[in-house]
Amino acid sequence: KFFFFPNVITLSIWGFNSLALGKVVWICSYFISELQEGIGETGVLPSIIGEIGTIDPVTDQEWKVLEGAAKAAKTTGASISVHLDPTGQYQALEILECLVTHGASPDRIIFGHVDEILMLENHRAVMDAGATIEYDLFGMEFYYPGRNNYVTDYERMETIATFVNEGRADQIVLACDVHCKMMLSAYGGMGYSHLVERIVPMLSDSFGLSKDLVNQMLVKN
Repeated sequence: KFFFFPNVITLSIWGFNSLALGKVVWICSYFISELQEGIGETGVLPSIIGEIGTIDPVTDQEWKVLEGAAKAAKTTGASISVHLDPTGQYQALEILECLVTHGASPDRIIFGHVDEILMLENHRAVMDAGATIEYDLFGMEFYYPGRNNYVTDYERMETIATFVNEGRADQIVLACDVHCKMMLSAYGGMGYSHLVERIVPMLSDSFGLSKDLVNQMLVKN
């Protein structure tokens, strides 16, 4: 279902997760059809291919989906959003190479969820290669058993400020991935408004980022 709200710009995205089946040529043609004709029978045209799911390590089928997405992006000019497994960030450059080899432009590729584990040198390497990183887990300050990856929003903002001061604001996008029940405000979480109500003001007030720079990461990029 698609929901539209007054005064809210909604961009739809469309992609496969790791369970997608089929040959590369079919995956590519499917993406192109959805981008040009609409998702299913809805008539809604996606703005972005993605998110393209990957796990650690990337599976053979996922490589096919990545290749198909890259070829579709070359044909349509659409951007690609990649879901990175938190423990699989080391694969980002290999994934980027695959996408670029098959026709995608690096400046139209976004790697999401990189802020679940703050591997700063890896993030710099991805940006140096021309792609965009997405800090999108604001409000997710809880513990996953078996993972040593507890990251606070303060640490996320501190890292963003570091990157911005390095001149990388044009390769960062911000989001709030409310992906589970406990993150909803009704169940004690920060909710969907957390990014704009709390994080955005703090980036300016506490970390000295101008409103133009914050707007660039939040809207323009």
